Amino acid sequence: MFEEKRVSLLGAWGTYNDEEAGIVDGKFFLAFSDRFALQGGLSAGLNDLLKDYQIDLGVVANHDRFQAGAFASTNFIRPDGFNDTASISQFSMTAAFLLDGGSIGVFFTKGIEMEDSLRTTYTNANRVIVTDTVIEVQEKLGIAIDYYVANMIAVEAEVGVVDASDKEVFGRLKLGYPLAFVNDKLLLFVQGSYNNSLNAVELRNPFIREMIFF
Repeated sequence: MFEEKRVSLLGAWGTYNDEEAGIVDGKFFLAFSDRFALQGGLSAGLNDLLKDYQIDLGVVANHDRFQAGAFASTNFIRPDGFNDTASISQFSMTAAFLLDGGSIGVFFTKGIEMEDSLRTTYTNANRVIVTDTVIEVQEKLGIAIDYYVANMIAVEAEVGVVDASDKEVFGRLKLGYPLAFVNDKLLLFVQGSYNNSLNAVELRNPFIREMIFF
């Protein structure tokens, strides 16, 4: 894999809480030796609840069947009803053992710019009310598995804890099924996912999209 340069683009449109929602995700993978590579990406999630944009950049190292990655991420968030944009950032590391059809490993995230606040002013005939809404990073520690089973069916799963002091357990499962190979660079597929942390932390933790490295 370290002999290849890769660029991937993903776009989706659907519904979220009965409202229209869209996702745009782009990534690149650039090897600069047979052991190290640069990976980055830009993603955007657009729905009526919030607009969020994330930038990722990191280094991936490989030795035989072991692979590790270190990434820095910055997220810009504008919840519905706010005229201001918050920004937070985090550091993440992954370490995995590569299988013939996938990988199994561990990951953790650590906040850099832990929180930002959005100020909103309400005015009526008698007074002015100013409120602050805090957007903060939730740090995670967990295990990740991805595997291709028969007929190129993809399975991804994560389980771990959010914020070690609270020990709140989270889990994510994603299944992908290929519908048709248009050519050697284009695949049509259907995907379903479950993430029990989305509703609980969607305003507190915009880093809800998985860190993926090749």
